[in-house]
Amino acid sequence: MICVKVNGRQETLPENYTIAQLLSQKELDASYVVVQRNLEIIDRSLLAETRLNEGDQLEIVKFLGGG
Repeated sequence: MICVKVNGRQETLPENYTIAQLLSQKELDASYVVVQRNLEIIDRSLLAETRLNEGDQLEIVKFLGGG
């Protein structure tokens, strides 16, 4: 297990967990979010292959529509 921080909250996740798996677990559609890992925005095309590491800090921003 590894510890990461997601939007300021500590979470424990399995090793070799990807950002795409994390988004799926949180029921977030990758089409409507931007993920920043350790101050770097991760391209959507890389979410499925980007593995999380011990101590990573993630910010997940969800787009909302309205009018």
